[in-house]
Amino acid sequence: MKKVLFLMIATLSLRAVDVDGFYKVPNFLMYKGAYVYAFNYHGQMLAYGVANLNNTPAKKDTCNPNKKLRTRSDKGVIFLKDLRISNTKLEGGISYNFQDCFQYYTKGEILQNGDLKLTFSLDSTFVFAKSVIWHRLSESEIKELHLEPFSFDEVIKTLQDK
Repeated sequence: MKKVLFLMIATLSLRAVDVDGFYKVPNFLMYKGAYVYAFNYHGQMLAYGVANLNNTPAKKDTCNPNKKLRTRSDKGVIFLKDLRISNTKLEGGISYNFQDCFQYYTKGEILQNGDLKLTFSLDSTFVFAKSVIWHRLSESEIKELHLEPFSFDEVIKTLQDK
């Protein structure tokens, strides 16, 4: 009986991985870093930009195929979606980079310290891929940076934008 109870608790704790929170995405290659907010939505991780690391203003979504959306901000818009959460593995995601206007296949893992190791690739086999660590921010870092999440309802609406 004790073994069964232990296994049930262990299984539940593995499923209770929390991705909700602010992350610091570093500069890498030619891309500028940002602060993003990630969250679990129906078993999938989604993320949107909140602020640029270098404190520059938000840019416009100039490459959007829908001309009506080209004047919207690149902040508060979901850029990472469909990333299935399976224990600590993240699989099957798609991300859009506002800086180079490309979509990337995305996968990764949730590290023990709460950071995310995400891998982005132009090809679905991840032959040409780049991995980046998203550092999870502590409550004190969030306060110091004055970061606030956007309205959930407004952010979710951006999933339907095409």
